[in-house]
Amino acid sequence: MNNTKHFRKGDEQPTFPDDGNYRLYSMRFCPFAARTHLVLDAKNIPYHTVNIDLKDKPEWFFTANPLGKVPALQLMDKPNSPFIYESLLISEYLDEVHPQNKLYPSDTLAKIQEKIWIERFSSIATKFHQMFTDGNSQWNEIQNGLDAFEGELNRRGTTYFGGEKPNILDYSIWPWFPRTEALDVIFGDGCTFSDARFPKLKKWYKSLLENDAAVKKFAYPKEAYVKYYKSRLAGNPDFDVLVQ
Repeated sequence: MNNTKHFRKGDEQPTFPDDGNYRLYSMRFCPFAARTHLVLDAKNIPYHTVNIDLKDKPEWFFTANPLGKVPALQLMDKPNSPFIYESLLISEYLDEVHPQNKLYPSDTLAKIQEKIWIERFSSIATKFHQMFTDGNSQWNEIQNGLDAFEGELNRRGTTYFGGEKPNILDYSIWPWFPRTEALDVIFGDGCTFSDARFPKLKKWYKSLLENDAAVKKFAYPKEAYVKYYKSRLAGNPDFDVLVQ
């Protein structure tokens, strides 16, 4: 868990050792950035983290990503240290360049099928964003979308979508699930990620949280999600709720 502050407008750009390690521009509660953290950590790739205040972005951040979004990954081992961005493009790059612990299937069709499932999750991710931005519950729509993933995990008959160990689909959708732990506190008892409706996904989520080194490294306590999303719904997101 990275406990450094989020840099904002007026802050000087941080410096790091000239060690060739990647530099990941992130935001602690961004699920898209979490994808990149998980892939890097699953592959044991060393990197430095630069957390960005997305409400008050430092000027120099737009060099990393002209779109002003996280994640952005700076490749310090390449000439001129270029940046790449968009979480799924970063994931695919890292899996090709660092073949240890391959996350995408080697079979072309299987790889495309996993990408289709990740794309199917996009509408669910959008509903989560809307829910935690405008305060209007999208939980019924989210659950309807998750039904397909519950069914697919049941069809595969394995603990993870990747089989006996997580693959790119697991790491690409997991970052949204910790938010379910904050739902009942923020939106009431009607918003519950229940064992009755999602027994496979609940077991999957718990197994990753308890057994996967990359997930355990990035997981935050429920209280942190509650505090952050309450501040976000109030219009003043506190990115640094974990900074000590």
